[in-house]
Amino acid sequence: MTVADYYARFLGLPFAPPYMNLSELERRTTTTGLNFASAASGILPETGSLTGSPLTLDNQTDLFRMTAKTLDVQDIKMHLAESIFFISTGSNDYIMN
Repeated sequence: MTVADYYARFLGLPFAPPYMNLSELERRTTTTGLNFASAASGILPETGSLTGSPLTLDNQTDLFRMTAKTLDVQDIKMHLAESIFFISTGSNDYIMN
């Protein structure tokens, strides 16, 4: 679970499934939002390169942008207006900077 999952639980909201675990169809049809998190992602593009292949913060925001562009403009406006955005960086995301 991520910190965002704990907030969702506290607020009585459904969990947002991990983006990378979903099929293309599931990514387009989910109604609970999406979680673009990646462990050890770092704040700089090269940060996580020593720990594997995490999605960098840039990758995560790019995936969000691409996902938003696949939706109808009116639908996305309504959906985003009712959304909660949670951006968190842990201490381990700073270690290799």
